[in-house]
Amino acid sequence: MLVTPVSGNGHKRQCIFLRGPTRLTQSVDRTEEDGSFDVLGEKIDLGGRSRLLWFVLGICAARVRSAELETEMRFMILVKATKDSEAGKMPSPQLLADMGKFNQELIAAGVMLDGGGLHPTSKGARVIFSGKERTVTKGPFAHVNELVSGYWIWKLNSLEEAIDWVKRCPNPMLETSDVEIRQFYEVEDFASSTAKT
Repeated sequence: MLVTPVSGNGHKRQCIFLRGPTRLTQSVDRTEEDGSFDVLGEKIDLGGRSRLLWFVLGICAARVRSAELETEMRFMILVKATKDSEAGKMPSPQLLADMGKFNQELIAAGVMLDGGGLHPTSKGARVIFSGKERTVTKGPFAHVNELVSGYWIWKLNSLEEAIDWVKRCPNPMLETSDVEIRQFYEVEDFASSTAKT
């Protein structure tokens, strides 16, 4: 638990947060008019003036959340295709169960934003751009090891965290497989690029 002192109008106040596995999370809920608050089921008395205290707590939460957003990054985790996935071979019941458990761990940790599996490229198409011309090519496509059969989108603080999570993942295929980690560009990246020009 993190207790942050805040001063205002000659009075000292405290902001209480729970430190999560990867970031600070506000964990304070107003419960009583006597100025007490409930923190994960534990009643904390901050001593009257409930409206003012709640206002200060809200400001602190916003500042902490703003700091979080500056460090959090989004990553796309690309599961590369194999001969089996391109043939439409479905995962075994055991692999489905193991992957479901892993996904629940991602969700519980607040890491997973999205994810899904893709049909073989035989059910897909490509559109090639050349000036004003558009050429459509139907699948299947060659170079299986360069194709994608599934993905996740994760929110983490570093590439190292993403690598650690991928290493905990069950082998997503029934054979040797390849998982690639790529970081998203964020709005701030484009803003800094524009400022340099």
